[in-house]
This record gives sequence, structure tokens and C-alpha cells, in this order.
Amino acid sequence: MSIFASLMTDTVQVIKPNGEESRKVKASVQKNKIYIDDIRDLQIVRGDVIGRVRSDGVIEKYHVIDENFSEGLGQIPPHYNLNVQRI
Repeated sequence: MSIFASLMTDTVQVIKPNGEESRKVKASVQKNKIYIDDIRDLQIVRGDVIGRVRSDGVIEKYHVIDENFSEGLGQIPPHYNLNVQRI
């Protein structure tokens, strides 16, 4: 379990330009940033869309501007720190 697991309070999916959707993963969604540390089998690149369903049922979508992948260091696991724009 990641040292950041308690901060991952949102559930998101990666949506590719061809419509393919990833599995649902835990994330931290913030203004213009999305942090994902469960990266197994995820490949996120510029141009992908991140979708999330809020607790009130509203669907939010974010366009990935920059994927900012990090290999991690010590106790910090490999992760994505995405720069996004809400669409």
C-alpha cells in the first residue's frame, strides 16, 4: 500500500482518444492536477481524458495536458502527477 493511499479519495478512469476505458483507479483530483499512484497496467499520455463520477452523480472530465510520470524514490512509489484542464 502506498504512503499516499489515504489521500486517494476519488475514483477515475482513463479514456483514450479511441474510446477505450481503463480500469477504475483511486486518485486525488485537485484543481488542474490529478495524482495517481496505482499505475500498474496504466499508460497515460497527453491527449487522454480522465473521467470521474462525483458523489452527487455529476460526471467530470479532464483533458491531460502533461502526464508527468515519476519512477518514484524510496518510499514514494512510481506515480503520475497529471496536469489537466476540466472539459
